[in-house]
Amino acid sequence: MLTETWLRDSIFNREFCDNRYDVFRCDRNVLTSNKLDGGGVCIATLKSSDYSVFNRVEWNYNSVENLWITIRPHKGGSSIHINCVYIPGDIEAEKFEAFLDNVNNRISESRNEKDIFIIAGDFNVPDFTKNTMSSKKSKLLQEMMEDSNLKQLSNIRNESASNNLLDLIFSNRYFRVEACPVSYTHLTLPTIYSV
Repeated sequence: MLTETWLRDSIFNREFCDNRYDVFRCDRNVLTSNKLDGGGVCIATLKSSDYSVFNRVEWNYNSVENLWITIRPHKGGSSIHINCVYIPGDIEAEKFEAFLDNVNNRISESRNEKDIFIIAGDFNVPDFTKNTMSSKKSKLLQEMMEDSNLKQLSNIRNESASNNLLDLIFSNRYFRVEACPVSYTHLTLPTIYSV
C-alpha cells in the first residue's frame, strides 16, 4: 500500500512495479483535491494461485483518494478487505466523517465475522495518538474505532521535525507493524507481519 504516490494517467503500472504484481490505483483528480500535484494511493498484490484479488470499486468513497480490494484465499480461510486512503489535512469535516461512515458501513455489512479489515493510509490527524486528541477529526477516528471494533496498530513516526504519526493502520485483527529496514531519503515504509 502506498499513499501520496504522485501517479497520473500518463504513468503506467509497469514503470514502477513489475509483472509479478497486480496494481490497483486511485490517482489524484479534481473530485478529491483542488491541488494538481501529490496525492494518489496504490495497492500492489503479488500474483498467486492461492488467492483471488477483487477491486471493490463500489465500496470506495469518491470524495477522498481511497480504494478497496478484497483478497479471498482459494482454500478457505478469512477474506482480507483492505482500504488504502490519503486524506488531505484541509479536508472538510463532513467529507472526513462521510469517509469514516463508509468504512463503518463496509465492516458492519460483512457477512463473515471472521473477515479481516485493514484500513491504512495518511489521515493527517497529528493529535490522534497524543493524550489530548482535541481535534474533531481525531474524535471521529476514535468513534470509528469503537463502532467497528478496530485497533490502531502503527507507531511509526515520520522523520520530519514534528515527529508526528500521520500514517495510521486500523484493523480488527492484530498484527505487528514495523518500519521497513530500507531507508529512503524522506520515506519510512511500514512492514506488516502476520495478518
